[in-house]
Amino acid sequence: VSIRLIGSLVSTYHLTGDGLYLDKAMEIGDIAMECFKDSEIPHIGLDLSAGTCQSDLVQECLYQDCSNSKACKYFYCKAEISEVGTLGLEFRALSAASGEMKFWRAVNKTCNKLLQYKTWDGLVSRYLYREEMRYVESSDIGTGPGR
Repeated sequence: VSIRLIGSLVSTYHLTGDGLYLDKAMEIGDIAMECFKDSEIPHIGLDLSAGTCQSDLVQECLYQDCSNSKACKYFYCKAEISEVGTLGLEFRALSAASGEMKFWRAVNKTCNKLLQYKTWDGLVSRYLYREEMRYVESSDIGTGPGR
Protein backbone atom coordinates (compact mmCIF):
# COMPACT_ATOMS: atom_id res chain seq x y z
CA VAL A 1 0.00 0.00 0.00
CA SER A 2 1.34 3.38 -0.91
CA ILE A 3 2.02 5.87 1.85
CA ARG A 4 0.03 8.33 -0.23
CA LEU A 5 -3.22 6.48 0.46
CA ILE A 6 -3.93 8.37 3.68
CA GLY A 7 -3.40 11.72 1.97
CA SER A 8 -5.68 10.72 -0.89
CA LEU A 9 -8.47 9.77 1.49
CA VAL A 10 -8.12 12.96 3.55
CA SER A 11 -8.15 15.05 0.35
CA THR A 12 -11.25 13.23 -0.90
CA TYR A 13 -12.92 13.87 2.45
CA HIS A 14 -12.20 17.59 2.12
CA LEU A 15 -13.50 17.66 -1.46
CA THR A 16 -16.70 15.71 -0.81
CA GLY A 17 -17.44 16.21 2.87
CA ASP A 18 -18.24 12.49 3.05
CA GLY A 19 -17.12 11.17 6.45
CA LEU A 20 -16.58 7.68 5.01
CA TYR A 21 -13.26 8.87 3.53
CA LEU A 22 -12.10 10.32 6.83
CA ASP A 23 -13.14 7.12 8.64
CA LYS A 24 -11.09 5.02 6.19
CA ALA A 25 -8.12 7.39 6.49
CA MET A 26 -8.32 7.03 10.29
CA GLU A 27 -8.52 3.25 9.99
CA ILE A 28 -5.40 3.14 7.80
CA GLY A 29 -3.71 5.74 10.01
CA ASP A 30 -4.22 3.51 13.03
CA ILE A 31 -2.53 0.66 11.17
CA ALA A 32 0.25 3.01 10.04
CA MET A 33 0.86 3.96 13.69
CA GLU A 34 2.36 0.47 13.99
CA CYS A 35 5.18 1.76 11.76
CA PHE A 36 6.41 3.78 14.73
CA LYS A 37 6.35 0.85 17.16
CA ASP A 38 10.04 -0.07 16.99
CA SER A 39 11.55 3.27 16.01
CA GLU A 40 10.83 6.99 15.90
CA ILE A 41 11.78 6.72 12.22
CA PRO A 42 8.86 4.71 10.82
CA HIS A 43 9.05 1.58 8.71
CA ILE A 44 7.05 2.22 5.57
CA GLY A 45 5.07 -0.73 4.30
CA LEU A 46 1.47 -1.34 5.27
CA ASP A 47 -0.18 -4.73 5.05
CA LEU A 48 -3.84 -3.80 5.35
CA SER A 49 -5.06 -7.40 5.18
CA ALA A 50 -2.98 -8.28 8.25
CA GLY A 51 -3.49 -4.89 9.89
CA THR A 52 0.26 -4.43 10.35
CA CYS A 53 2.96 -2.12 9.20
CA GLN A 54 5.83 -4.48 8.67
CA SER A 55 6.01 -6.64 5.58
CA ASP A 56 7.16 -10.26 5.85
CA LEU A 57 10.63 -9.20 4.76
CA VAL A 58 10.91 -6.55 7.45
CA GLN A 59 9.65 -9.01 10.04
CA GLU A 60 12.20 -11.55 8.83
CA CYS A 61 14.98 -8.96 9.10
CA LEU A 62 13.92 -7.56 12.44
CA TYR A 63 16.38 -9.47 14.59
CA GLN A 64 19.12 -10.02 12.04
CA ASP A 65 22.41 -8.22 11.67
CA CYS A 66 21.65 -5.88 8.79
CA SER A 67 25.18 -6.12 7.42
CA ASN A 68 24.56 -9.74 6.42
CA SER A 69 21.76 -9.04 3.99
CA LYS A 70 21.45 -6.34 1.34
CA ALA A 71 17.64 -6.71 1.39
CA CYS A 72 17.51 -6.42 5.18
CA LYS A 73 19.78 -3.39 5.12
CA TYR A 74 17.40 -1.67 2.69
CA PHE A 75 14.08 -2.67 4.21
CA TYR A 76 14.86 -2.54 7.89
CA CYS A 77 17.97 -0.53 8.68
CA LYS A 78 17.49 2.21 6.12
CA ALA A 79 14.61 4.61 5.57
CA GLU A 80 13.95 6.71 2.50
CA ILE A 81 13.64 10.34 3.54
CA SER A 82 10.89 11.09 1.00
CA GLU A 83 8.69 8.33 2.42
CA VAL A 84 9.23 9.50 5.98
CA GLY A 85 8.47 13.08 4.96
CA THR A 86 5.34 12.14 3.02
CA LEU A 87 3.98 10.17 5.96
CA GLY A 88 4.62 13.22 8.13
CA LEU A 89 2.55 15.44 5.86
CA GLU A 90 -0.26 12.90 5.67
CA PHE A 91 -0.37 12.33 9.42
CA ARG A 92 -0.53 16.06 10.08
CA ALA A 93 -3.37 16.44 7.56
CA LEU A 94 -5.17 13.50 9.21
CA SER A 95 -4.81 15.09 12.66
CA ALA A 96 -6.08 18.43 11.37
CA ALA A 97 -9.12 16.82 9.70
CA SER A 98 -10.00 14.43 12.52
CA GLY A 99 -8.88 16.31 15.61
CA GLU A 100 -7.02 13.15 16.68
CA MET A 101 -3.58 14.40 17.75
CA LYS A 102 -1.85 11.02 18.11
CA PHE A 103 -0.89 11.17 14.43
CA TRP A 104 0.61 14.64 14.83
CA ARG A 105 2.54 13.58 17.93
CA ALA A 106 3.99 10.51 16.18
CA VAL A 107 5.43 12.48 13.28
CA ASN A 108 6.55 15.31 15.56
CA LYS A 109 8.82 12.79 17.29
CA THR A 110 10.12 11.79 13.87
CA CYS A 111 10.86 15.41 12.91
CA ASN A 112 12.69 15.98 16.18
CA LYS A 113 14.71 12.82 15.60
CA LEU A 114 15.62 13.86 12.04
CA LEU A 115 16.93 17.18 13.34
CA GLN A 116 19.49 15.22 15.38
CA TYR A 117 20.97 13.54 12.29
CA LYS A 118 24.20 14.97 10.88
CA THR A 119 23.72 16.76 7.54
CA TRP A 120 26.11 18.11 4.93
CA ASP A 121 25.71 21.88 5.07
CA GLY A 122 21.98 21.41 5.66
CA LEU A 123 21.54 18.87 2.86
CA VAL A 124 20.41 15.31 3.49
CA SER A 125 20.87 12.18 1.45
CA ARG A 126 18.11 10.01 0.09
CA TYR A 127 18.37 7.39 2.85
CA LEU A 128 19.14 7.34 6.53
CA TYR A 129 20.16 4.63 8.94
CA ARG A 130 17.57 4.39 11.70
CA GLU A 131 19.69 3.09 14.55
CA GLU A 132 22.97 4.82 13.70
CA MET A 133 21.35 8.26 13.56
CA ARG A 134 23.05 9.23 10.34
CA TYR A 135 22.23 9.70 6.71
CA VAL A 136 23.65 7.24 4.20
CA GLU A 137 26.66 8.85 2.60
CA SER A 138 25.96 8.93 -1.12
CA SER A 139 26.40 11.16 -4.09
CA ASP A 140 23.15 9.94 -5.65
CA ILE A 141 20.83 12.67 -6.77
CA GLY A 142 17.31 11.72 -7.83
CA THR A 143 14.01 13.21 -8.80
CA GLY A 144 11.91 10.75 -6.83
CA PRO A 145 11.71 7.18 -5.55
CA GLY A 146 13.67 4.78 -7.74
CA ARG A 147 15.01 7.46 -10.07
